[in-house]
Amino acid sequence: MTTLARSWTTFAWTAFAGLMLAGALPHLDWGWLAWVGLVPFLRLLPLKNKRTAFAYGLVLGVFYLGVMAYWVAVFAAPIIGPGLSILGWALVTAYQAFYLGVWAVGAQWLRTRESPWAFRLGVPALWAIVEWWRQSGPLGLSWGDLAYTQHLALPILQITKLTGIWGLAFLIVLVNVAITEVSQIRRAGADKKRGAFLILTSVLVAAALLFGSVTIRTEHLHPTFVAAALQGNINQNVTQNAAYERRVQKTFSAQTQAAVSQGAMLTVWPETAYPGYLQSSLNTQNLTAAIIGGIDYDWKSRKNANSLFLRNTRGQVTGSYRKRQLVPFGEFVPGRRWLPFLEALHVTVFDMQAGASTQPLLDGGPGIGRIGTVICFESSYPRLTREQVARGAGLLVISTDDTWFGRTAAARQHSAMAAVRAAETDRYLVRSAATGVSQVVDPTGRVLTEAGLFRPAVVAAPVEARTTRTLYVRWGDWFIGFCGLFLVGLGVFSARVSARGRRAGTSRS
Repeated sequence: MTTLARSWTTFAWTAFAGLMLAGALPHLDWGWLAWVGLVPFLRLLPLKNKRTAFAYGLVLGVFYLGVMAYWVAVFAAPIIGPGLSILGWALVTAYQAFYLGVWAVGAQWLRTRESPWAFRLGVPALWAIVEWWRQSGPLGLSWGDLAYTQHLALPILQITKLTGIWGLAFLIVLVNVAITEVSQIRRAGADKKRGAFLILTSVLVAAALLFGSVTIRTEHLHPTFVAAALQGNINQNVTQNAAYERRVQKTFSAQTQAAVSQGAMLTVWPETAYPGYLQSSLNTQNLTAAIIGGIDYDWKSRKNANSLFLRNTRGQVTGSYRKRQLVPFGEFVPGRRWLPFLEALHVTVFDMQAGASTQPLLDGGPGIGRIGTVICFESSYPRLTREQVARGAGLLVISTDDTWFGRTAAARQHSAMAAVRAAETDRYLVRSAATGVSQVVDPTGRVLTEAGLFRPAVVAAPVEARTTRTLYVRWGDWFIGFCGLFLVGLGVFSARVSARGRRAGTSRS
């Protein structure tokens, strides 16, 4: 085969691997693809050199994370035009693909180690670390992480109670490596070490499924009150005048009455659904305790803050939460002073004020208890909900405005994360989205009830305030530390083996 033909073949297999991983997420939502999606790429290793590995890692990232996030170009087009929206998508894709390029370089190095176990266990460990790294910092993104492909596979999803999403990602990649090993038996020959690895992989998958099945069967759920997500189906991204305000008040007043008729003690509004500044509005009698999305004003920074307010049945605001993880170029512009031209393109003219890293939990009062809250984009970061549950939140709430996404896959990709947040923290979760998808999810990640896109609905179900604490809630990202120690140990061992080999070569000469 010529060099050009070999390059095109490598490109095609790498692109195919990325497309399979993208297909494991909505729209297609074929979660089983994640368990085999990396095989076409892993079979190519080792490649010519690290630079080549990085290049094909970028290709994998473009066809995986870039195709998954095609909607960036779709919903941005009406705002900044089709040309700039495609450029924006390309920049986001390149940023995310960079991490897979780094992973591919690491996988290349692991494939060339003397011990085959370096590749077999190191590649899944490195993938988990890279996913964790990808969502770190103010520009971090976690959209498309492998664990979200399993939001419908409840038995395997329960492993997140122990390891968070990182252990599930490790297991998925481990199975991909095992299938790769099986597919190469004819080429490399059978050996006892490969058989031991396949047995180990089978045992780990079986143990995870057994743990998940037992957890689901023995989960003691005792709902004590009804909570409702209000989906007004109102486009909030319009000029908010008096007519708009009347429509909002009328819609959510009627939906609250409908929720009360279903026995709801707590209602949840979408992100920024309340027009104006709720804190300065007149208190009115409420039929339920309500978590209301709105805008607060930070007098110190003189900036608006994307917030949630807890109103009791007497109409008093008894607590609030400010969004901590702001959307880059959506709610703030990194390095704004060096990018003044973005204002002309209508990219976030005013920066929002981020909330404090630790904020008091919302207290719903007797019968409801303390509530952990996140807003929109924040639901993709497991550390934010884990931290609140560790401090005593018995119920989780997600308030979001996914109107921007239209009917693209983004709305379903976003709602899939709610099931994972519920499972890993062992909490009921209420998700209110302006135009959908609104849900109530139980502590196993099972969706109890939901409303589809672009229709008004009251989504209500019995829930409870829970006091359980999963291993992940107690220990946080311990699995990432474990993977890191394993890779460091592997590096030290490899360096010693190489040094021993050089000394042996010198002595022979």
